[in-house]
Amino acid sequence: MTWKAFIYPSPKLQELYRLALCICGVTILLGAWQDIGYHSGLLAVLPALFIYQFASYLTTQSTLSTLNRQRLSLAMEFSDGVITGLLVALAAFDPIITLALGAAFLVTIVGAMKATAPLDLFGLFLGALLGLWLLPFSVVASTPVQLLVTCTGFAYCLFNVNMARQTHFMLAEQHESVLRQNDWLTLRTFHLSKYLSPALRKAILTGKDVKTGTQE
Repeated sequence: MTWKAFIYPSPKLQELYRLALCICGVTILLGAWQDIGYHSGLLAVLPALFIYQFASYLTTQSTLSTLNRQRLSLAMEFSDGVITGLLVALAAFDPIITLALGAAFLVTIVGAMKATAPLDLFGLFLGALLGLWLLPFSVVASTPVQLLVTCTGFAYCLFNVNMARQTHFMLAEQHESVLRQNDWLTLRTFHLSKYLSPALRKAILTGKDVKTGTQE
């Protein structure tokens, strides 16, 4: 690991979504603080969101077994969907906030082609239903809250698009490198085959088994 990788670690896509989700959650809750009469319970919810976000680093600890890390990752992905649904319900299914959070959530599961997408979607719908039935109140998001949530969701989606483009360019570069190497090996094999017997040269150039080609 280089010093840059140590100082600037590359978090996983799900961890980045979790951070964006916490930022949106804090924005919505702070915007609703006046509507809920400045309830002191909000002061406990805000740190809990970021503690939940930092808990994602437990999935990388070597002290846990691989199976336990996988189970913890699945549980936290499901919780991400539930929290997303709860925030959408808390905002009274505001179209702008729902679109911003929904786009970021779908980019996370569709862009990575995750096998756990059904579990994440189930958590999203479950969180929305629980929020609709159990939350004692809903808030009307103000324009600054809508703007901040939209900017956060847009920045996250833009980062994913940029990362997908970089991955595409890297794969294309690797593919071209493999093609160039194959062409070089073919040309070198052709030059070397001049010093071989006709049967062996034919077997090498046609890709046949050398032993089979020499026996024909």
